[in-house]
Amino acid sequence: MREAILEGKFMELYSDLQPRLVQEDPEFPSVHPVRKRRPERAHELGSFELTQNPAGQYLIKCKDSGETMHSVNNPNKEADELYTSLFREALVRNPEKKTWTIWDVGLGAGHNAMSLLHFCQSHPNWGDESFPKINLISFEKDLDAIRLVLMHPGYFPHIRHAAPHSILESKHFAAGSLEWNLYEGDFWSIVSDQRFSENSSKPDIIFWDPFSSETNQNFWNEEAFAKIYSMASSECSLSTYSTSTWQRIQLLLAGWNVYEGPSSGPKNSTTRASITPIQQWQTQLLKQDFLKKVERSQQDNPRFFEQIKAENGLDRLFKHPQFSL
Repeated sequence: MREAILEGKFMELYSDLQPRLVQEDPEFPSVHPVRKRRPERAHELGSFELTQNPAGQYLIKCKDSGETMHSVNNPNKEADELYTSLFREALVRNPEKKTWTIWDVGLGAGHNAMSLLHFCQSHPNWGDESFPKINLISFEKDLDAIRLVLMHPGYFPHIRHAAPHSILESKHFAAGSLEWNLYEGDFWSIVSDQRFSENSSKPDIIFWDPFSSETNQNFWNEEAFAKIYSMASSECSLSTYSTSTWQRIQLLLAGWNVYEGPSSGPKNSTTRASITPIQQWQTQLLKQDFLKKVERSQQDNPRFFEQIKAENGLDRLFKHPQFSL
């Protein structure tokens, strides 16, 4: 070949050899490996399935109820604005408090709990003795939602952490001054168990995030909010996505002080509540205009208020101390 190049006859040599170069070796034929395709990860698990909002973000939908978790907002942004902000503000109001107990009612896909964890681990005082101890307690009846998001970390960036794997495997995760425990099962049965109350401090913060009253009526009535009121610490504050007039009435009848919560995504408002009035929230406190709204609702939907009237609820509502401020 070198001689052919030097003599300027390379193309002639190439033309002569090219047919033989492309021939298959019958004794040792070439074999091209077949690439194995990865099995497609399931988009459904138990009662839950993946769905997308108009912005293309992946969400978790319950097939049984038809409800979607964090359905109208970026779920990570909503978790921060609606739930983690509650704790963030509490730290500012009470910087000397050494221990906080936080209830995450409705773990779901883990957005709220992980938002809190990410906030704590990014706090400038994380790892210092000055940072308080955090007891995070999540409650969930069906863990298939968080199992499904763990199958798709590419769609759910909040889950790319060791914590959710640990919480599923052992119902426990600890890092720094934060300890996270998961209780699986019926929420009301768990918190009513004497062993739970003996081993757990009263909540100072509550992330109230169960499915709506259409699916979970026993989470949104006066009896439910009165039970939580009796279990909580005197400085407890609660946040929820609902802005329903009816559900705000239930909170008020149970004794809570009720406020307009922060906006979140397309929602102009959410709902917050506290046992002891919070001075920093006074401008958001529901006042006389809310009672006028109740009166209009009563006129438009008289049957809706029959039960409240039968239990003298409207009289108790109008006499709530927050409306005399």
